[in-house]
Amino acid sequence: MEKRPLGNTGHKVGIFSLGGESTIKAEGEDKQAIELINTALDLGINYIDTAPAYGPNRSEKRIGKIIKEGRRKEFYLATKCDKRTKEDAWKQINQSIEKLGATPNCIQLHHLDKIEEIEKIFGPNGAMKSLLKAKNQGLTKYLGVTGHSNPSIIMEALRRYPFDTVLGALNIADPYHYCFQATLIPYCESKKIGYIAMKTCARGKIFNNDDKISMQSCLDYVWSIPGVSTAIVGIENEIQLRRNIEIAKNFKKLSYMKKHELEQLVESNQEKALYFRKGNKWLDDDFIQLVR
Repeated sequence: MEKRPLGNTGHKVGIFSLGGESTIKAEGEDKQAIELINTALDLGINYIDTAPAYGPNRSEKRIGKIIKEGRRKEFYLATKCDKRTKEDAWKQINQSIEKLGATPNCIQLHHLDKIEEIEKIFGPNGAMKSLLKAKNQGLTKYLGVTGHSNPSIIMEALRRYPFDTVLGALNIADPYHYCFQATLIPYCESKKIGYIAMKTCARGKIFNNDDKISMQSCLDYVWSIPGVSTAIVGIENEIQLRRNIEIAKNFKKLSYMKKHELEQLVESNQEKALYFRKGNKWLDDDFIQLVR
């Protein structure tokens, strides 16, 4: 499949990547999860996403089993930190490394959606101090940030620190509320920050009964947006995995008109498709000034 630069990291990642949720984090699915990860690597996936919150902990532990099998060098590994204080973040970072049995390429601040979180994280006793400590001690090489609901929150984090990657929610309904591709993604592209798309099919909520929106539509749309490096997807089984990789292999960039047609098709279903974006308003006027 097509490979793209992951910002300034020097890594080139396939446009389709493996998310650490779904079967990989599911209770009682240990054997299936291990087989799924191994198959993904066999088929050329070279970016795997996880987090302590997935499972909880099952996702990281299962990826750790793959690493023990000697496959660590085959993929870029990103995990997350959802703690907001220095002490809690340092503890969680070390727990993640212990479960993975290896250091991740990137540690991401997980789920930034409120300005209060930004203030706490970057405060005198904030989690950012532990992320920087981890980087300085060689426990990770890159730092990232993730968010679902409001691009201005992520932009504020980027203004305070030059993160290497952004993991952001993005799908066909994106233009209808807090449009990430209008502001945040072009900013990332201009700064050579790797943008990883998530929630591309909104856990299936984006699909209407008329079958006009397909998984191929969802992925082709996201990959056609300039600045997107890859899309992570949680996978339930090998059939889904192979189907999505086949979609990636046959990807052709959509025209502006085709993207607009897809946006119109999802308009009536936009609330479900954007279930992760609440009415989270913050500094909209300041944000407009920031991106000009």
